[in-house]
Amino acid sequence: MSAVYMDPDFQGRGLAQMLLERLEKERPDIRLKVPKAEAVNRHIYEKMGYRNTGRETVVNDRLTLLLSQKHT
Repeated sequence: MSAVYMDPDFQGRGLAQMLLERLEKERPDIRLKVPKAEAVNRHIYEKMGYRNTGRETVVNDRLTLLLSQKHT
């Protein structure tokens, strides 16, 4: 598992979407753990075809990760 973060100075330019599209070519079975509180990020992934699997990982009292997987 690897974490990917986008520097706020580069957000909103479509770079994360391009990166994810490239990763999907290498690993079509990719799954994402997305912070539950990050509705904007979840929306972007949903737009790209990822759906919440219903599985959650509580990291601590401030961070819960939702598992998302692409449905084609």
